[in-house]
Amino acid sequence: MDFEYSPDQKEIIKKVKQVCDEFHDVFYQANQVNERIPEADVARLRQACDENGLLGMTMAKEWGGQARSLLDYLIGVEHATRYGPGMYLSYLMSYTANGEVLQIASHGTDVAKQKYLRDLVKYRKILGLALVEPAAGSALTDVTTTANATATATF
Repeated sequence: MDFEYSPDQKEIIKKVKQVCDEFHDVFYQANQVNERIPEADVARLRQACDENGLLGMTMAKEWGGQARSLLDYLIGVEHATRYGPGMYLSYLMSYTANGEVLQIASHGTDVAKQKYLRDLVKYRKILGLALVEPAAGSALTDVTTTANATATATF
């Protein structure tokens, strides 16, 4: 199959490479000596991602996202993993466009969306989700708890 990138997708690839080039030395040096990346550098990476439209790629603009397609996002992540700090960049891109953030955007209450989404999409706050059950531990395939909707229940 012959696949051509659109002009917008080429721009995403260009921005990903720019951000990776800008942060390559900082992240490479920290990885060589097995040190944590300084928080100031992580904050600068987050800012560069935000300025280049790489955060919240699939999220609605009303929440600070880019309202791009899943394919656009995946092209960005694929190219991020090709470069030095790409692991960190692809994590930021993924966190702000998928997982718990997407669950709130898709299924959260209006209150939850107002309270959390903009900061999550911009990676100013992070959210963790743990699903465990005594008999299943963290093996989600073994979870047996179910929810049954009733006339007075809200989810």
